[in-house]
Amino acid sequence: MTQKNIIIGVIVVIVLIGGAWFLISPKQDVGTATTSGTEEQTDTKTNTPTQSVKATGTLRSTFTQGGNYTCTLTTIDDSNGKTTGTVYASGGKTRSDFKIQSSSGTVTELHVIRDGVTAYTWVAGQSSGTKMAITASSSVVPRQPSGAVISVTDDSSVSTDCHPWLPDVSQFVPPTNITFVKG
Repeated sequence: MTQKNIIIGVIVVIVLIGGAWFLISPKQDVGTATTSGTEEQTDTKTNTPTQSVKATGTLRSTFTQGGNYTCTLTTIDDSNGKTTGTVYASGGKTRSDFKIQSSSGTVTELHVIRDGVTAYTWVAGQSSGTKMAITASSSVVPRQPSGAVISVTDDSSVSTDCHPWLPDVSQFVPPTNITFVKG
C-alpha cells in the first residue's frame, strides 16, 4: 500500500467520524430552569423558551426574558379593573396589545411598539398617538395617552403563558394611519 493511499484512508475516516459526530450531536444547547414551580426548557444560546412557560411576576419581567417569544397575560389584582394582553418580542423589540377593563366596565385597547429606540403608544379608535425615546429608565407602559384610563404599570402583578415565537417583523412596525406626536 502506498503512502498516498494511507493518507486518503485516514482523511476518509476523519470525515466519516466528523459526519457521525455532527449527526448525533444535539442541534441546540437546551437547559432547564424553574420559574414559579414550573419546569421550563430554555435554549441557553438565545434564552428563548422552547415550550410553553406559565409564570407569575411583574409586567416588566415579562418584557425582560430575552429571545423570541409571545405571551398572553392577565393582571392578578383586579381591584382597579382587569387587564389582559398579548406581548410579542424579538431582538430587543416588543409589541404589546392590552385590553384594559376599568372597574366601571369601560374597555380601552392600548397598543405599544418598542423598536429598541422609540416607544410608540396609541389607543384603538384614536387617530393620534405618542412616540417617546427609550432610555434605560423608560417604563414598559409609557405615559398614558389622552383618552386612556390605564391601571396597569410596570410593577403590576401578572400571570403569563409564554411560547416560543417565529418573529413576524410586521408586528414591530407602527401603523401608518396613526399620527405619532413626540411626548
